[in-house]
Formats: sequence, structure tokens, C-alpha cells
Amino acid sequence: MGMRLMEYFNWKDKVSKREVDIKRILYWIQNTVWKVLFGRAATDLRSSATKDVQYMIIDDEPIVTEYISVPKDLTGLNCASFVGGIVQGLLDAAEFSAVVDTRIQKVPDKQFPRTVILIDFDPEFQRANSTARMK
Repeated sequence: MGMRLMEYFNWKDKVSKREVDIKRILYWIQNTVWKVLFGRAATDLRSSATKDVQYMIIDDEPIVTEYISVPKDLTGLNCASFVGGIVQGLLDAAEFSAVVDTRIQKVPDKQFPRTVILIDFDPEFQRANSTARMK
């Protein structure tokens, strides 16, 4: 689904060049893609404090999980992984080398947990892109 979304956005916006900046593509996913899919932007986009090439897209109110009741025997089931797959497809279509992992994080004062999409970019990919931009 992520690859088809990338095709759609490229056709709709008549984009002829590929995005090469990690932060710009993630900002685009957080805002533009989220607004098209869910009617609002994702809550936050953060970079990891421990890794230079790890980022997180945070959604405090994931609409994908709003109407799903998870059985007690499947407590580890994360229905928001579907959204992580969309992000992975978008990054693959944009030729970014990354691994996407979707996690649920409990929030103390809220009934429902929030979704954190962890994106680990290949360090070699980031070095190659930053070197290409300097030329």
C-alpha cells in the first residue's frame, strides 16, 4: 500500500525528482500522508537520543486501533503494525534503506495506548546521501 501511495502522490503533485533528505521525507509522511490517510497529522516526529539514524513517528490517537477489541489471549497483537507497513512501503518506494518497527506505548492518563513507529535507517545509506548532497 505504501508503494501505491507514493505513486499516487508523485502523480498528483507532478513530482519529477526523488526526495533524498531523511528528515524531509519523514516530515512529509508525518504531515501530508497522515492527513490523507487519517484526516490529521501524526502527533510528533522525534529523533532518537541514542542513535543518529533512528527516528520515531508518534500517534497518540491511532484511528486504526480505535474500533478494534483485542482478545485477552492476544495481548501482544499490535493492529497499528499495518500503519508501520505503510511507512515501510513509502520509504522503500522512495529508495530509503530503513527498517520500520511499530510499538504500543502506554500513556499514564489515557485509556488507549499510543503508537510509536520506530524507523532505523542504514548508517551507510545516510552517509552516502549526505556525501551526494555535498557535491
